[in-house]
Amino acid sequence: MYGEWANDDPKVAKKPDGSAYNWSDFYATALCKEGLAPASSCIVPDNSVTETSGVPSAAKILDPHFPAFNLTIPDQYRVDYWLPVFNQQLAASQVPNLTILWLPNDHTNGTNKGFPYPINYQADNDLALGRIVEAISHSKIWGQSAIFVEEDDAQNGVDHVDGHRQPVFVISPYAAAPQAPSQGKVIHTTYTAENINRTIENILGMQPLTQFDLVASPMFDAFQDTADLTPFNHLPAPIPLDQGPGLAGAKTGALSPLQKAWLEATHEVMKDKLTKADAADPNFLNHVTWYSATDWKQPYPGEKKLLMPGPFVKAAKNYHDEDDD
Repeated sequence: MYGEWANDDPKVAKKPDGSAYNWSDFYATALCKEGLAPASSCIVPDNSVTETSGVPSAAKILDPHFPAFNLTIPDQYRVDYWLPVFNQQLAASQVPNLTILWLPNDHTNGTNKGFPYPINYQADNDLALGRIVEAISHSKIWGQSAIFVEEDDAQNGVDHVDGHRQPVFVISPYAAAPQAPSQGKVIHTTYTAENINRTIENILGMQPLTQFDLVASPMFDAFQDTADLTPFNHLPAPIPLDQGPGLAGAKTGALSPLQKAWLEATHEVMKDKLTKADAADPNFLNHVTWYSATDWKQPYPGEKKLLMPGPFVKAAKNYHDEDDD
């Protein structure tokens, strides 16, 4: 198990001078591990992150060095940690029947200085997933594999239909036949997380764990009987992953007063929340994500103009995440 159910306060080794490793340090190390940067760029030592869990059953199967939720760490670094482990499992024919792996950077981090913009965080997240699917689909276990990609939540925001919807991907040789070449098939059946759990239990030959997955239907229409063993090859990210205020790939040009205000506000709101999922006020984060993604030119949906962050910061300070209960 990689990342999920780890505690919210990971231990990360310090630099020799006692300072903390930052996002750029982890990203440079990832590039080094991928052969895209010289050996001198491997700044962060292996196994520098130590995760624990207060749940005894989870602690037994948790990989203590795979970074859980920590926006200081790119998802590429997580993949670069996981790939050698996966290859060792393949070589020893000891790949677990079930692996739970967390890629958390689709949560994004607003316009926090020293971190990527939301769109770059999302590109990092997408690329990491593509690399994982590529590794599995090119391996000897592909013919017996099913990958379920499930969002933590949909940013606590609403789409054009409903506020409870979120995407789920089923990736497998036995996934339902695509509607067109190089495309997936859209399944319109209403499913919940319990349907996913029940499907996994059926694949593994497990009994339901609770009454909720006992009464949930497996996702039969997401699969077919005939396998398509065509492997998946990931595409490079179409944008730099290191674009953000204070990063090497930052866009040049002066910031507008609005951008400066939201940059400073993000730093204030996200302080001490980089290692806990959903700790930030979603209304604040949704606004700054929208403004950033639309190049600071479009009002937030339902509003008539772009707004300064003052009122949102005040609300964010009073925000209480239900997961804290």
